Amino acid sequence: MLKKTDAVLFTPGLPVRRMVPRLIPIVLLLSLMTTCQEPEKPEPYPDSDLVLEKLDVSCTEAWLRLVLTQTDSGATDSIPIILTRDGEAIQPFAFTPPETLVMDAGLYPSHSYQYQVQRQSVHDNKIIDSSNTLTVTTLDTTSHDFTWTIDTLGNYGSYLNDVAMIDEDNIWAVGMIETDSGSYNAAHWEGEEWGLVRIAPPPFLFAPLTSIYALSGTDVWVAGTAPMEFDGEIWNAKPTYPTSGWINAIWGSSPEDVWFVGNGGSIVHYDGSGFVAINNLTDLDLVSITGSGSNNVWVSGNNLTTGGINQILLHFDGQNWEQVLYNTVTNIRVPNYISGFIAGVYIESPFNILLYTHLGFYRASVSTRGEAEFLWNTSNDGTAIEVLIGNDRNDLFAAGSHARIWHFNGNNFRGYPAIPDVGTINGGAINRNYAVFVGSTYSDYHSFVIKGYR
Repeated sequence: MLKKTDAVLFTPGLPVRRMVPRLIPIVLLLSLMTTCQEPEKPEPYPDSDLVLEKLDVSCTEAWLRLVLTQTDSGATDSIPIILTRDGEAIQPFAFTPPETLVMDAGLYPSHSYQYQVQRQSVHDNKIIDSSNTLTVTTLDTTSHDFTWTIDTLGNYGSYLNDVAMIDEDNIWAVGMIETDSGSYNAAHWEGEEWGLVRIAPPPFLFAPLTSIYALSGTDVWVAGTAPMEFDGEIWNAKPTYPTSGWINAIWGSSPEDVWFVGNGGSIVHYDGSGFVAINNLTDLDLVSITGSGSNNVWVSGNNLTTGGINQILLHFDGQNWEQVLYNTVTNIRVPNYISGFIAGVYIESPFNILLYTHLGFYRASVSTRGEAEFLWNTSNDGTAIEVLIGNDRNDLFAAGSHARIWHFNGNNFRGYPAIPDVGTINGGAINRNYAVFVGSTYSDYHSFVIKGYR
């Protein structure tokens, strides 16, 4: 039955009695349409709530986790979501529960932002639910202002391969240092001057050293073809080391978790009491290792063959080793892919790694299979990065050939052109406001140490 308010449907000026017959088929048609229309599908996950959590931040980025509570782990229905920052919609996306990672970039350093996610209806995109409001503050940038000094050690034939810094008054550098009084394979800085050291505890013979890693001032590891450990007083040989060949890099998370990598695909783990070799992963020479804990270790390596340079990137998750990348190096920068010779890895966050190659600087997801974002080019001046060290993602150093050093403060890079081109930097270490780099000169084959203070 028509109500009095339905009179707006009538045509003005015509008698009501003449319009009633015309309304009958219209009402019948509307009734039929309503009867035949299927009922509206309900919104998926009606009893769930949206929860937004902060995972990590840099100076210009924020990583957030979005969770939809009370959902089946096998959920397949996606729902439309809008991410808002400071009340403005910035990113719509389809969300398949129960959780997902969201990254927001282009932020200002040392700035607070308020995030929220809004759920839209699957029928008409109206907002039907919202998450908690999350306040996130980005990291501040660090200072580029370092003052640099250069020390030269040894005579012709000297070189330094690696360095470890416990603090600014306790620095160890290793390699081979030739002097008029003899040969040394280490140098120790104790705040005033460099003291030259011969590390060769019995039964080991004296030999060049390739790598060093310091867990503390009383737990320092060095290696050439076998490891030796310093307890703060004496150097101890480790003759039970199970492989031969050069050890190119050392890294550890604790005295019970130390890794050694070297030529021929050698990977050896020390658990505090003994060594275990990890076999059959690769036969390439492994040149770098780094980690953020016992369940997150990255290794890179390469070999020169008649077909070019083959390289590999490996990851250890605490249980298993996995081959992340294996390819032949070229001088072509492939878009959105790790390109060039990988010199090493820096773990930026739980979600990303930074890789440095002879073609530039890349960021990749921890789940990468070679996909990466190109960040910065170091090859315009012929410089190849050999070293990447840092206190945190907003306080990094990259260094390499021509004694070039750059600092990344979380927002931009700055070079130090006043540092003379004395040679190639082979190793580096950083401890808060102190940085040190070691290498060998081009012209007269001396070893050098570049120290920076901020």
